[in-house]
Amino acid sequence: MKRFRNTLFAFVACLVVVTLALTSCGPKPTEAPAEAPAEAPAEEPTEKPAGGEDLVFAVVPKIAHPFYDDVLAGLEEKGGELGVEFQWVAPPTGNPAEQVQILEDLINKGVNGIGLAPLEASSVEPVIAKAAEAGIPVVTFDSDAPNSERVAYFGTDNRAAGYEEGKVLAEAIGGKGKVALVTGSLVMANLNERIEGIEACFEENYPDIEVVDVVATDDDFAKGLETCEAMLRAHPDLDGIANMSATGAPCLAKILADPAFEDFKEQLTIVAFDDFPETLQAIRDGYVLATMVQRPKQMGIYVIESLYDLNTGGSAESVDTGITVVTVDNIDTYKGGKKED
Repeated sequence: MKRFRNTLFAFVACLVVVTLALTSCGPKPTEAPAEAPAEAPAEEPTEKPAGGEDLVFAVVPKIAHPFYDDVLAGLEEKGGELGVEFQWVAPPTGNPAEQVQILEDLINKGVNGIGLAPLEASSVEPVIAKAAEAGIPVVTFDSDAPNSERVAYFGTDNRAAGYEEGKVLAEAIGGKGKVALVTGSLVMANLNERIEGIEACFEENYPDIEVVDVVATDDDFAKGLETCEAMLRAHPDLDGIANMSATGAPCLAKILADPAFEDFKEQLTIVAFDDFPETLQAIRDGYVLATMVQRPKQMGIYVIESLYDLNTGGSAESVDTGITVVTVDNIDTYKGGKKED
């Protein structure tokens, strides 16, 4: 019996040893997974992406016109730099109602900002207010709507430019004589401001200068030729002509190149606005004395920059982009300054 107990004890001991060996060699029990850390709360998105990739602006000029080529260059340059898109939407004609309808459509589309060259300040005031109510900032360029809710204006101080143009013309004709004014439109605010400026210059400094006529070309070359020729025939004793927009000087130069108007070339002193190639050539050919050159590329740069700032927590203030008086003396050197000032 004693031997049986010893044998049984030995058997149990072996069984325990084998069991322990198998346990140590076998797979370990799977550990319970640790509790996953709670996800950090998502950051609130910024109001607008820093790179501007989702911002879309709209830029509405007065009409389709070569003057705006440099404005577009400025828009594209600054837009590319900031990574924003813009839509260029030009009214088909100079009808203020068409421009208002374009603005209404852009507000309904929900663009992030609008750059506007108003055809008629009073016409766009209500729709600019509507844009402001919808949270869409509006800035103006080239021409202004100062009594509206626009945020800022980027462009020429047109009254000051007209005043300077008046001084250039008055000094050239000896401070006396008969002059006519050729404008692009009788309703565009910026052109009317130039007329106000030149008339103020004459009234304050040159009382012997008389403005005998004001005619409009509608910034159309064909109409300009017809209108300017009729004006010259109606006033054969003119001493000077001041142009309020870019179209007038090229029209006058073409007319004066006609032998039928040869006498006018020696009699007339013409000052122009803007730097169309035809205007610069007219200066070289002696038909035009000087031209008031704006800085349209800078206007485009300021428009995009300000709309971007207004959408990313910044602000915007008006800037007078200035003019350069270009004559035969600086015609070959002014352009670099105009583009970069």
